[in-house]
Amino acid sequence: MVMGHENAFVQYVHTSGARGADQTGSINWMMGVADRSVANGHLQLRGMLSLEPWTVPGCGYPDLLASGEQCGGQQIHDRQHQHDLFMEVSAAYDAPLSGMTRWQIYGGPVGEPALGPVAFPHRVSAMPNPVAPISHHWFDST
Repeated sequence: MVMGHENAFVQYVHTSGARGADQTGSINWMMGVADRSVANGHLQLRGMLSLEPWTVPGCGYPDLLASGEQCGGQQIHDRQHQHDLFMEVSAAYDAPLSGMTRWQIYGGPVGEPALGPVAFPHRVSAMPNPVAPISHHWFDST
């Protein structure tokens, strides 16, 4: 099976106050998954990329109270960083161990963290609201 998903949003963000800013850009991502049965198990190849390094200028878009990321070696505040060109390039394999128990191995040069929640763009809650919630920085940043 092969699955693809993509999103692109043109945005204008206006945040007022001393720490506010205005910015126009595009939040976007593309994901692809290919999977098949292999040797009594299930192999899955995944990729996710974003053009935000070119469509979101500067060190990201205005997002008051956001913190926890870096841009150019400096801590950024009140901004959501652009996502990397390659957000996930990975493979996973799982197979039955016994009965209803399975084992799984997952890896790749870029992918989900070993501990923590699924990254914001992968959650169903990202569909109607492409602007990252503040918890994205607290739970997802690596």
